[in-house]
Amino acid sequence: MKLKLKITKHLKRQLKINASKMDQERTNYVLELLKQHITDNSSVWTSKVETYPQLLIDRKEGLEVLKASFTEDMPIEEQRAQLKEYYVTHHMYVNYYNKNKKYENLILTLEDNDYYALCLIGESKQESVEKYVADFLTHKQ
Repeated sequence: MKLKLKITKHLKRQLKINASKMDQERTNYVLELLKQHITDNSSVWTSKVETYPQLLIDRKEGLEVLKASFTEDMPIEEQRAQLKEYYVTHHMYVNYYNKNKKYENLILTLEDNDYYALCLIGESKQESVEKYVADFLTHKQ
């Protein structure tokens, strides 16, 4: 699985500097940090990781059913309220970025179980996986 993070230029540069101090590439350095974090937080995700892929499918199907139930004469505000309620009750968190900052992409390739573990840890903090990982990397520096 690929995880696409939006991080600040400063953080991206700092990760590269820290990785070079350890004679590693930035991507490998970040992957090692994440694997260690996943191991440290195994109590949060180990019991749920096997069922998580099916849970994602069920959430997506439920969202499609909800969107299909919207009628043309239904007010936009009501549609948005129903979508927001669905996202909150099903732990589907949306990223919000400060538009005043410039972000760069950092794309990581993770094993499926590592990605699911990060998703579950992020859900326990009520954040999207992308925001959770970006915040984690920011605080690690």
